[in-house]
Amino acid sequence: MKRCVLALMLGSILVASVCADDEDIELERALKAEMRKIYNEHCEELEEIVEWCAKKGLRDQAQTQLEVIESLMPDFKKLAELREEADASEAVEPDDELLEDYAKKLEKANAKNSKEMLDLAKKCMKIGLFTKAYELVDGAIIADPDNKTARKILGWVFDRKEDRWIREWEKDMRKKHVLYGDEGWVLKKEVDKWEEGLRPFAGEWVTVEEEREKRSENDYRAWEVESEHFVVKTNLGRDEGWRFCQLLEDYFYEFFRQFIGYYDQKRGAKLFFNVANAEKKHLVHLYPSRDRYLRYVKAEHGNDQLLRESAGFYSSSIQSSHFYWGDNIEETLSTFYHEVTHQLFAETKPRGGGSEGNNWVVEGIASYCETWVKVDGRWNPGVKTSVYKMAMAKQYLGQGGFDLRSFVMLDHDGFHKQNRGLHYALACALSHFLMHYDDELYKERFVSMISGYYGGTLTDDSLQEYLGVDLVTLQSQFVDYMANLELR
Repeated sequence: MKRCVLALMLGSILVASVCADDEDIELERALKAEMRKIYNEHCEELEEIVEWCAKKGLRDQAQTQLEVIESLMPDFKKLAELREEADASEAVEPDDELLEDYAKKLEKANAKNSKEMLDLAKKCMKIGLFTKAYELVDGAIIADPDNKTARKILGWVFDRKEDRWIREWEKDMRKKHVLYGDEGWVLKKEVDKWEEGLRPFAGEWVTVEEEREKRSENDYRAWEVESEHFVVKTNLGRDEGWRFCQLLEDYFYEFFRQFIGYYDQKRGAKLFFNVANAEKKHLVHLYPSRDRYLRYVKAEHGNDQLLRESAGFYSSSIQSSHFYWGDNIEETLSTFYHEVTHQLFAETKPRGGGSEGNNWVVEGIASYCETWVKVDGRWNPGVKTSVYKMAMAKQYLGQGGFDLRSFVMLDHDGFHKQNRGLHYALACALSHFLMHYDDELYKERFVSMISGYYGGTLTDDSLQEYLGVDLVTLQSQFVDYMANLELR
């Protein structure tokens, strides 16, 4: 029954083919401009509410709406001024009448603007602007946290007992499980055992100390922790596995926000709307040190030089990714973003035969994801342009002599067996260009091209065919883009 209801919802949004062959660039620009206009209008209405709150002494409420403005439009022109005004206000203890006035003002603004965001999301889906559609649905939740339509679309349900929104998956888990501190989900019928200080191991119950001794040194008996889309196996501890699951889940949602156009209409809708639990969870191994990671590599993959020099890898043959938690957190996260990107592309859609050339696509988009950072709870894809691959590509392109046609024709051997480091750098930079150039002009079509690569349909001419621009023009735009890109 649940799937039938949600299927009806899909029909109200996805009413056209997800990828038109002759996308109208001007229509794309118009829809993007309309999106910014809606966001700006909502922020202007919140601006009035913030100013009213500051005058009435509702300092906490003013700060809450400032966070909403920043989430929707970090560059909103009056944001800094509003912050100063809110900070300078003198807080008072509000009475019920004042709080009711605040609630009415906010409800009016939220209802109007969140509806406009959802309406525009439908238009964006019709012409294949999937990322913008996702952003708009998410924006409707930012604008109106209790918007039932937007929440339902993205797989949230309201838990009356806890008085908060939770994932549909969490609702199902709570039927037979409880969230046990920082250790993840535990069967309700086994909670008493856990409270006694016992833990399950190899079909029996052992003490916490015994379990730690047995699991911490045995890579094949590691702790196993489950979240909505992932299973993490680690020797670091059940609590560390659970925390890593949360990191993976956080990345998972940003991945789909950016790459929802990778999927065909039916599967994209299913993933976009989260109508069901994951068909198959993604397996991730997290080792406590580089030595332990290399011990695994040696045991399972022998003297593979690439793996011995790596900080992590994804194996499509056994469908699992492998990492170690190093001292350099930034490098650890970059490796994690890269390899899990490979994993999500490979495991969320059936793969076709081999594409011709274009090996840069698969390594380029994974390397591009190394430029993602999360600051103050907000993802910023592409912002960390100082990564060494981008710097290397910028320097190389500045010397002249790059030939885009020859580069996109490289197959796996041509890409990896000679100038491998440079090829990774150029692929990273080219992907960054295609994701961000000219207000994301090429983004959705490039994401469709990634889908074509994994589907085995790309040819040497696919780049210009997908983007609708000749390679000479693309090369010129790419070189200029990198020349003007600030490394930060």
